[in-house]
Amino acid sequence: PRALTHQRGERHDGRQMSALILLAALATSAPPVGTVELQGAVLVRDVTFVEEIRCRGTEGRGSLRDLEVHVALPASDVRQTIDDLRCEPTPNRIVVDTHGNRYAVFTRKWLDAGRTWRVGFTCRTRSRGIAHGIDREAVGAEVPPGIRARYLRDGQRYGMHDPTLRKAAAEIAKRARGPVDHAFRINEYLRLRLTYLNDGRWEPAPRVLRNGHGSCSEYTFAFIALARLGGLPARWVGASALRSNANTYDDVLHHRWAEVWIAGHGWFPIDVSRNDGEDGFPVNRAFGRTSARLLVLMRGDGGKRAPLGWQYVASTRSKSLGDGRMTRTKRFTWTRPARAN
Repeated sequence: PRALTHQRGERHDGRQMSALILLAALATSAPPVGTVELQGAVLVRDVTFVEEIRCRGTEGRGSLRDLEVHVALPASDVRQTIDDLRCEPTPNRIVVDTHGNRYAVFTRKWLDAGRTWRVGFTCRTRSRGIAHGIDREAVGAEVPPGIRARYLRDGQRYGMHDPTLRKAAAEIAKRARGPVDHAFRINEYLRLRLTYLNDGRWEPAPRVLRNGHGSCSEYTFAFIALARLGGLPARWVGASALRSNANTYDDVLHHRWAEVWIAGHGWFPIDVSRNDGEDGFPVNRAFGRTSARLLVLMRGDGGKRAPLGWQYVASTRSKSLGDGRMTRTKRFTWTRPARAN
């Protein structure tokens, strides 16, 4: 029970498998509003993630103790299929959070000065783009109580008590003609007021609006705050991004975006920073669409009790002794398989 059971998927054609998953989902719960369509060719890549922890300090002085690393593990869904998922080293345990995300937990009693510890996973991913089509004024059934309770509450990064934020949310909600139109109006409100800037900071939503700029995470925090204040359940999605067709690294520019719950349809993606031109995307091309070049790691929310806090890739906790200091680096490597079967 302390070791990860490796997920070995049967060999199959990625496009056929994705189509079968989608058809099964629609057959068991056909949405009364909207459509969902897989798009483009299947993108096949081998992905490796490594979290490297280094203890800085002088030899014999300074150690890290009681290290614990949580790493988000990707899972198969309608648009991505995960095969041959392997962790290195073997994790001490696997945990599942309240949103259904899985994490590998690695622990180490000591890490001495000058030493490095690496943990992570490898997998093969087969993915396609996905597009959700819903009339902007369509309204479905009631939102389930569980969804409302979980995805309408405040959080440290949302700052929903802020008067300016509350006033903006009320004005947007008052003009909305259905939940999709509501989401689009929030998207436009942020797109017209913010400029994309990745300065390595994750400011809460009120400060993001005052600053007039933000990273993908900051756009997402602001979107979720405005959506929840207007009664629209929202959560975020964290992923690694493939930046080119060649083999590539993703060591800084991971990606986060939002999803809103549309009654009678399900979760609907809104990637506001890409809608505002991040990564060269055309305006609003990522409203209701998710690219094949994104490996989803987790969905849900952040907070003190969340396994990753407000992170969405990995988190590390430790106790230090003496002059021990911790340096951490994260890196995804996307590789085109020699034979993508």
